[in-house]
Amino acid sequence: MKNQVKDGIVDVVEQFDYSTQSESYNKEFVKWRRNKDNPYAYNFEANENESVFIDGEGFVRKSGVRTEVDVCSKLIYLIGASALVWIIIENVLDKLFVQLLDIIGFNIHVTFFNSAVYGGKTEVALVVVFATLLKLVMPLLIVNRALKMPNSLKYPGRLNEPAELFGAISATMIVCVITGLPAAFSYETKEIYSFFRSYNADMSVWGQEEFLIYTFFDIIIVSVLFELLFHGAIFSALRQFGDYYAILITSVIAGALTQDYKMMVATALIASVSAIGRLRSGTIFTAIAVRITYKLYIFALNLIETSSSENMFLNRNFYMLSVFVVGVTLFTIVFFSKKRREKKSFALYNWYLPLKKRLLLPLKIVPYISAIALSVLVAVMNVIL
Repeated sequence: MKNQVKDGIVDVVEQFDYSTQSESYNKEFVKWRRNKDNPYAYNFEANENESVFIDGEGFVRKSGVRTEVDVCSKLIYLIGASALVWIIIENVLDKLFVQLLDIIGFNIHVTFFNSAVYGGKTEVALVVVFATLLKLVMPLLIVNRALKMPNSLKYPGRLNEPAELFGAISATMIVCVITGLPAAFSYETKEIYSFFRSYNADMSVWGQEEFLIYTFFDIIIVSVLFELLFHGAIFSALRQFGDYYAILITSVIAGALTQDYKMMVATALIASVSAIGRLRSGTIFTAIAVRITYKLYIFALNLIETSSSENMFLNRNFYMLSVFVVGVTLFTIVFFSKKRREKKSFALYNWYLPLKKRLLLPLKIVPYISAIALSVLVAVMNVIL
């Protein structure tokens, strides 16, 4: 279904639905899209009744479909390339770095067929923190450098709808419990926490500085960087093609990059909640709050499941039930509020490209589909090996 055309004039920037976000955000969005030198901005404008001369093709009408596919493909290519950098750092470069440290004489070891890092607790904590920072920061720098998007557009800070912040957090609590995360910890997270707990049986993990530092890093720093990457510039740029499409593309790649088949669906769903929360509330901080809530849930559950208490199963079930009840109660209050029912949340876009081709487009972008395929392959290898 095509965009509405008035007097034969097509202007996809003007025809976008700007009713769901703040006025200041929309002004920055339009300004970024109007930049003719921006290869990632979909700003097709033409008179359908006029033709232009193109070398090798003669006089042809400007094609909205061609421009649309070109810009969207470039964006998905950029996302895929950034995801491949993530995968290479996590599965190759960090292991090479650990092996180099091992050769030099540091008490730290790793194999290419296992995600666990072994050795001294200080060395392990530092290396895991460094490798995680590298795999998050490098793709973030690549994306931001390419898109050249102002911070106010990448990371909107104004909370337009406070109730939506609580709605997103409550939805996260519900998703965490429903997706069965007790049996689906990521290998890396579970191994590092188990490592600290077993390093010295006579010393509480809360007495280990490395444990506390890693816990803060994993729950807070990683959550912030993760959301800045997936729901910052990438998400804002994809919104040109509709909010639903932006949610789909970012959620799929976020889920795949866990490289853990138990976590992929749950992570993709949490990423969707983050995106929806950002759109409904108007701020990136809601997405960050969702991610932190998700991490806190996993962390608390991990501590319960690895405890030596005879009441472990009872404690775990009580914890899950409590989280679920609180989540459902809070979500129900927010969902049925009058203001929320009246609020329009998602910007729609009527593509020139048919729905089927629109959904198949990411499968044709080599870096994007390669990143997903490699992530699945790593997940399978982790199970087999």
